[in-house]
Amino acid sequence: MHKAVMNALNGDPKSGNPEFEAVIEEVLEMHRRKGADYGTKEDFFANVSASAQWGIPPWVGAMMRANDKVVRLQSAARGSTLQNEGIEDSLLDIATYAVIAVCLFRRENNPGQGNLLPNERFFEDVILEERPIRS
Repeated sequence: MHKAVMNALNGDPKSGNPEFEAVIEEVLEMHRRKGADYGTKEDFFANVSASAQWGIPPWVGAMMRANDKVVRLQSAARGSTLQNEGIEDSLLDIATYAVIAVCLFRRENNPGQGNLLPNERFFEDVILEERPIRS
């Protein structure tokens, strides 16, 4: 049984909606899997941050990628058949890009305020270690 569902059944007062928490855990797992393919040890968001090389702030670059997924969903909503990934995959990607955008926005607008760990510790401490998820 899913951890969030078990927490809710056990009466955990800090537990949110089990369905919501399950989706958040899916987003985290997907982020970990895909980040291993696209990021680097120095910068887990390297592929998205590369938009800066084109003069586009990295957080905006993340939202542009999210918009690509929105366009796919609009096409599906109008009756087109998606060829490469399903609706749920696109929705999870949008959620992931939105969280990445928040991280990159904070990195850009609040430098030195402790919003992120130093990059070399970020990868080891946050990505590789299981963290509790809060809604």
